[in-house]
Amino acid sequence: MDKQITRLTLDVGLRDSYKVVFAKMGDTERRVIAEIKDNGEEYSLTGVNTVEVRCRKADGKQVTKNATKENNTIVIDISGQMTTCKGTAIVDVVLYGTSGGVLSTAKFYLNVDDGAVSEDEIKSSNEYESLTDALRVVGLSKEVAETALTTANEALDTAGEAIAGAAEAKKQAEAANTAAAEAKKQASAANTAAAEGKKQAAAATTAAAEAKKQAEAATEKATAVNNAAAAAEKQATAANSAATAANEARGKAVAAAQSVTEQSEKAVNDVKAAGAEAAQNLKGYTKEETNALLRAAGVHTQVGAPIYGVKRVWNTANVSDTWERTDASVGMEANPTIGTKIGKDDFSYVMPWAGIVSKCCDLDTGETIAYIGEPGYDPTKYMVLTEYPGYYLKRWRDDTYEYVQISAGAFDGAVYIEPWEWGRYPSSLMGSKHVSMSGKHPDCRITRATVRTRSKAAGEGFYSMDSTSYWAYSMLVLVKYASLNTQEKVCKGYYYLRYTDQDKALVAEQSANRIVIALTTAASEYLVGNAVEIGTSLGGAQVAKQRLITRVEDYSSGSVTGKAIYFDGDPVNIAVGNIISHCANISGTTDSLGMKDGCLANDGKHAMLLLGHEHNGQYAFVDNVNRYQDKIYVCYDNTATKDNVGDTDPNYKALSFAFPTTSGWQLLEGFDPEHPLEMWCEKLGGSSVGKGNGAYLWSNNNAAWFVLCVFGFAINGACAGLPYVFAFNGSGGAYWGIGGVLLKKRQ
Repeated sequence: MDKQITRLTLDVGLRDSYKVVFAKMGDTERRVIAEIKDNGEEYSLTGVNTVEVRCRKADGKQVTKNATKENNTIVIDISGQMTTCKGTAIVDVVLYGTSGGVLSTAKFYLNVDDGAVSEDEIKSSNEYESLTDALRVVGLSKEVAETALTTANEALDTAGEAIAGAAEAKKQAEAANTAAAEAKKQASAANTAAAEGKKQAAAATTAAAEAKKQAEAATEKATAVNNAAAAAEKQATAANSAATAANEARGKAVAAAQSVTEQSEKAVNDVKAAGAEAAQNLKGYTKEETNALLRAAGVHTQVGAPIYGVKRVWNTANVSDTWERTDASVGMEANPTIGTKIGKDDFSYVMPWAGIVSKCCDLDTGETIAYIGEPGYDPTKYMVLTEYPGYYLKRWRDDTYEYVQISAGAFDGAVYIEPWEWGRYPSSLMGSKHVSMSGKHPDCRITRATVRTRSKAAGEGFYSMDSTSYWAYSMLVLVKYASLNTQEKVCKGYYYLRYTDQDKALVAEQSANRIVIALTTAASEYLVGNAVEIGTSLGGAQVAKQRLITRVEDYSSGSVTGKAIYFDGDPVNIAVGNIISHCANISGTTDSLGMKDGCLANDGKHAMLLLGHEHNGQYAFVDNVNRYQDKIYVCYDNTATKDNVGDTDPNYKALSFAFPTTSGWQLLEGFDPEHPLEMWCEKLGGSSVGKGNGAYLWSNNNAAWFVLCVFGFAINGACAGLPYVFAFNGSGGAYWGIGGVLLKKRQ
């Protein structure tokens, strides 16, 4: 029977493409021929060694199988197990390079409809064809074990013969010993007779000499026999040792032959359970065998993964954010997407960056509903978290350079950064708990302790963002963009919003959804879709809190002319002199970017999406760090964080470098060899562009406890950015521009 063929294009650059292949339950003769593209351009499959197809069926069960490469296309035969379940299956293709690289294509969807056969008569199960291949590779070990068993049996037979020969030799040696003893006895008697004969007659001298000669010969013979007996005994001992060793070898060979299959299956199960970590601990396998196990377990990370790095001069007055790419990063590009202009991003195809992905989860159970781009993904309905894979990090300094290296696989001197999840958006409030959802205003005007409590209320394993996840995220940004200056390398972000007490209401109105101000350029300063508040003072929300602008138009009535700014929500009473100002924006304005870094417009009035987290103009508390003057104290137990304590609390550790006690542009991050991930500022003297990381630090030398906030808020302008730090807010501070980010620890 000929195969039914569907032809389609899969792009390694456009993740959000939507292609559908149709089938019916039980179909086995369908084939997909996929042409691989890179952002619409031809993509060469030269250097691709292995092709794997992964399928997750509608019931959640999985199929992995090998595909073939033909003339720059991928041929996928739809197996019977892929069509056992009615519904939409998600399928993608993974390309494994000869040099160890891994690259995934966009997904396509296999729509399986029911046919004449009852669904109950077809069993759906997990199927891992590539697991079979992996076990076949590891099965070579069984042949080695069986060969060892044969060799051991032969050695045992030889040892048995040696034992029998040794026993006979020992018997002969014992007889020789008896003969030697008798000869020695006779020689002694001859000596006695010779001595007596010498006394009796001189004539007997000759006979005595002859007898003595015979006695010496007999003694020599006895010595030789003794030596032969000793050698025979030594041979017997060696034969016994050989037999013992042969028995031990046989036992080991039998054990190896009996358990090699179980060991192979256990290795695969270990990889499935622990991912890359298990792979690093598999002993006795070649790189190719280990990678086969990884593929069988559905793990993308490979042994011998490339190392990506950056370095910079750190010990001179020329310290800057001009990091140089090193290792596998050399020649790679990272460019943001601005509006409809898609930036080239080489890092999105390699681990660990390729493993960063957002997902929707049930608000109550935490169960994953769908990943971004899949059917069922609805960020306005479910909790949205971004997964960050674990990776290996090495940060160190020599006399001239500071180095940062990242890899998906273990390498010398690297520490393992545990995987984690962040809210894709700043935390908003639902009931008494924090959530991360699109279309929500961020929770604000709350203390760090309140953020901590509301974060934990989100469910088991939830906390408020800590320094470990913050700097692990920042390291990924640093190596990707060779800079921490996100305003320069990515986009300006939502940091240049108007904030002045000059924008006062000119007209008093009752039950209104607008405010009239004198600003003639209001349409370009107050953009439709951005969030504002109206208060009796600048930064207040006594009249209207967190409202979205719906339109801006000219206003003229009597002697009053100006601009009318309309907003959503319930109508309010506006008094003359009320002030309108911006606040952090509503979440989800970057949803159309998918997982691409960037913004909709690089004008300083649009949120930035960076590695799966949306920055929309609000500081985030760092839950586990306290400051007292120039000392920074860090707690690595998320269940034990608290305010206003240092290393008198056993859970807190002091960093070895001094934190600045004045405000200014950051120049150089500190380095503590015991805590290499903590890159808080050590030295000021930078600038917004060209020196330092392009971000400001607010600090003081007051003898009091302070908390740390990062990212910056809507009105910070050039000061804001990823490493922007606000460090002179006490634990009781609660402001409109500060909130939280959800953290979930992931195994």
